[in-house]
Amino acid sequence: MDQIISKFQHDLLNRLKTCIGSKKLNLELEELLSISSNSAYKKMNGISPLSLEEIFIITQKYQLSVDEFFYSRTSPIPFFSDAIRKMPEHPRDYMLNLTKYMSQLSQSAEMTYITLAGEVPIFHFMPFKELFAFKLYAWNFTNWSVKEFEKKFELKKFLSDEQLQSTINKCAHTFYHFSGIEIWNIRMLDFTVDQIKYFIQLQAFQTKDHAKTVTNQLFDLLDHLENICISGTKRFETKEELNKSSVKIYMDEIMHSNEIIYVNTNTMDHIFTSIDSPNFIRTSDRRYANYIKEWLMKSISHSSQISGEGMKERTIMIEKMRTKLRRAHDEILMNLDIVYGK
Repeated sequence: MDQIISKFQHDLLNRLKTCIGSKKLNLELEELLSISSNSAYKKMNGISPLSLEEIFIITQKYQLSVDEFFYSRTSPIPFFSDAIRKMPEHPRDYMLNLTKYMSQLSQSAEMTYITLAGEVPIFHFMPFKELFAFKLYAWNFTNWSVKEFEKKFELKKFLSDEQLQSTINKCAHTFYHFSGIEIWNIRMLDFTVDQIKYFIQLQAFQTKDHAKTVTNQLFDLLDHLENICISGTKRFETKEELNKSSVKIYMDEIMHSNEIIYVNTNTMDHIFTSIDSPNFIRTSDRRYANYIKEWLMKSISHSSQISGEGMKERTIMIEKMRTKLRRAHDEILMNLDIVYGK
């Protein structure tokens, strides 16, 4: 039993390290538990056990589940949902929360990821300001219901918000710093196209030109995705900063899923999955992380690599997507003329 308790304390404190970022663990324990430096080191070294009250303080402050550290093969898997804890009151709240997690993960050494895309991974939308503004508007319509953004899609309201734009750039730069693997599918632009068509029918775009701008940026996005594949490198550049990293891209033609992100760090693994898009539920449960990792590797095994040397497969897949997008573009322009007038 002593070994179980010792392992629990070791795992809990390791998990706490990932939550506090660059802050030293002993200083966090001193402040959080109101204990001396000597006591903090004893707990870190396993000499002194954490009390039940101290465990409660740590898990409550950092939203950790005790089940995450005490489990068997059949015990429940803990998931956390920020949407249940507190829904965004503004699109920038969502971005600030997402950026917080990205910043925490960036503190980990040798972080890598595998993502299975339902639609285009959210971070690849971010370099395209008008298009991403539309996505934020659509997510508010379907999920957050912030009244300020429920009426017309006012592009200026998003683009003139300096804090929102700064947070989007920070989030994108952080993501483009991570190396990893992405599994795409040929339908991943379709959902955004359908959203544009839907909001045209509602006359939700403030002007006809706003709808055209958003639609045209889908072509810019597809060019961006193609360049990622050709170079095997994600690249995001603004006036203030440049970030790039290596990435392998695979195209899966037989499976579809909501977005799932497996993150591997030097201390533990994390799973983020989107159910109530664009919100994520998350867990660091080892059993589930191992299961998802194996499932993603199986997906890769029956996918085609389209980055780097996968030129033939890449050319075929990107051209299929571009052809679908051209057809959708023509349909959108026709719908705009019908709904908004020529």
